[in-house]
Amino acid sequence: MTAPPADAGVQARACLFPSTISHFPGKIMGSRSIICNPGGEGPAPVTVQRSLNGTTGWVTVAHDDGNEGVATYFCTGTGKRFYRLKEATNKKIEAPCS
Repeated sequence: MTAPPADAGVQARACLFPSTISHFPGKIMGSRSIICNPGGEGPAPVTVQRSLNGTTGWVTVAHDDGNEGVATYFCTGTGKRFYRLKEATNKKIEAPCS
């Protein structure tokens, strides 16, 4: 008789973090969630950052610690700026929102 491996009852947990950043009139919205199998889904921390040139000088302008999974930066100007998600830096847009 052989005993099962010590971790036989432990399942691997695979998680995804879908995220978006969007421009709407007067605001930039970033959203991020977590989806795990097994484990379900829910909101994840998200941070919106702004830069003048899109490569350096990123400054945090909005943050949510995971309560809602949405961070909103309200703007009034029309100067073009770059915005990204700190947690997913490939999610970047240029928008007339300063």
